[in-house]
Amino acid sequence: MFPLEKSLFWISIRYTIGSIPFGSVKLIREKALDLFQAYSENKIPRDAGTIIRGFYEPEIHYHTFEITQYANIRALLLGDDGITFKSNAYRFYVIIEPASYAERDIPPALRHLKKIVPHNLLDMERNVSSSGITVYHHREPARLYGFFSISNPAGSDFALIFPMAPDVFSVMNRFLGLTLTDECGLPKDEAFHLANESVDSIKINCGVKNERPDFGD
Repeated sequence: MFPLEKSLFWISIRYTIGSIPFGSVKLIREKALDLFQAYSENKIPRDAGTIIRGFYEPEIHYHTFEITQYANIRALLLGDDGITFKSNAYRFYVIIEPASYAERDIPPALRHLKKIVPHNLLDMERNVSSSGITVYHHREPARLYGFFSISNPAGSDFALIFPMAPDVFSVMNRFLGLTLTDECGLPKDEAFHLANESVDSIKINCGVKNERPDFGD
């Protein structure tokens, strides 16, 4: 099974158990590449791109999306733990917590395993739905100087790369909105409002110009 098909397989399995909307599978197939397959086929865009690394805990419906936007790759290095990019980048995290999440008062930087995010809650905007689901996203991105790494996915996690294009933010908006609607059970209007707030923050704070992140270099 090729890596992209593996990603789509796991995402499809998550769809069948109600955790990923079918629309996201179609969206990914049309717009994204599996990151590690793209590396093996030398298809990672060198000028600019957006990587979504998804961490998922199905037993509690807890999602963490690590979103990295880069420009001007100088080199790529494949190691045992993942891929290292020699490039400047911006990185955001989006967290979706169920209403019943037991560790909601613990800062993301102090949580365990897949729930670790290297920022505390003061760095993040918090939006709570009418049903108690919490969506966090960063007020400002972390700027990564010189290099960054993307870890190998395990289980039903995934790593997808979206070439920078005029519709990349609408694609991310739809992906998050569909996840909130079909996985978390939010009304569509509320789900896409929360998704839009997160994606707008990414777009504004990354200073995107001419369809690519602007580092002011």
